[in-house]
Amino acid sequence: MRVFLAFGLSVLAGCAGTPSSIKPAALAEPQTQAMPLALTLPGYPQTPEARPTTSAENVLAHLNGRIEAATGSDARAEVARSGALYQRYQILGDLADLDEAYRLAKIHAAATDARAETLLLWALIASHQHQFDAAIQALDRLAPGEQRLSADIREDIARARSMRPIPTLLAELKLGREFATLRDQAANCIDQGDLNCATEHFHRAQFFYTDSAPLPLAWLHTQQGIALLRFGHPDWAIRFFRAALVRMPDYYLAAEHLGECLGLTQSFDEGRSVYERVIAQTGNPEYVAGLASLERAAGNSARADTLMLEAKAGFAQRLELFPDAYALHAVDFYLEINDLATANQLAKRNLELRQDASAWLLQAEVDLASGRAEAACSSLKTVQAAGYRPPEWEDLRLRLPRCKI
Repeated sequence: MRVFLAFGLSVLAGCAGTPSSIKPAALAEPQTQAMPLALTLPGYPQTPEARPTTSAENVLAHLNGRIEAATGSDARAEVARSGALYQRYQILGDLADLDEAYRLAKIHAAATDARAETLLLWALIASHQHQFDAAIQALDRLAPGEQRLSADIREDIARARSMRPIPTLLAELKLGREFATLRDQAANCIDQGDLNCATEHFHRAQFFYTDSAPLPLAWLHTQQGIALLRFGHPDWAIRFFRAALVRMPDYYLAAEHLGECLGLTQSFDEGRSVYERVIAQTGNPEYVAGLASLERAAGNSARADTLMLEAKAGFAQRLELFPDAYALHAVDFYLEINDLATANQLAKRNLELRQDASAWLLQAEVDLASGRAEAACSSLKTVQAAGYRPPEWEDLRLRLPRCKI
């Protein structure tokens, strides 16, 4: 389980490090940066022929077998089931898998004799749901000799709760940690508003991956696509989402971003098909709202209105179940339907839970939409003072011409 937990955290750290929405930047004019040279290099993104990994079908078959085998009602069986469900959720994005994994892990982590793997699993899932205090409490229960296992989760939570100085890029990579280091450095480049730097590091990282699991490479290409989308280049991003889906055809994170990019580039028929598949697979109201936006852009206002009502009901349900997580993920939806009071309430709650750049910029987005330009400017200055200038910061700065930065 430990190997999975380490990568599982890095995959889901996107929730802690990226904005809840990239639509404002993606719909704005592309930022004036030259096309990253790495995008023109052959072999980027790597194909399965150039870098073979285990087939996604075999990975899912193995996961399904583990889930089916973990049928007992004892703690070991239910914790095993929770872990396998959470792994499947990372690929398919099915909220039913996440909810059941959460329920089982929470129950068994509450036991006084909970094993280290149970506490680690619960901490990982709780932090994904932005229940950071619960995650830390679980990690604090680990025996002294097991505390080293908690380092990655603690680091992820610390990043979500502050805007710490962005580390200097390393000239030399630590042997055996190259993939993870390059991945993290790419994220640092994005935080500094440097798409070329991020792309160079994403490009290098693919050559240092030596395992057989397909998800890390699919995730890496998806992150490159998300970076391009955040900088206002959905047309460039499409190639990377397609590459991720070639390697893992049911990878929901790549699919839902592909659907968004296809809508932004007016490939409405294909975008609709992608969205409908990922909605059926995940049950996620965010993607229902995304399809509604596509339909509105395509001129199908009646269907867009119906989908928005469906999304509204879905968000209300998720907010009731996981208010901390959806304090981030529901804000843009309420902005889109012009429910500024709810959007502001959620953004403020998110800022109480998290003090990273994305939380401040989300509050700025809400303040700007609500006519509070001075408050929005103040948030931008807070982010800038910490050394961060991600693409959403630049987009907001351009929309706040009187903000002297």
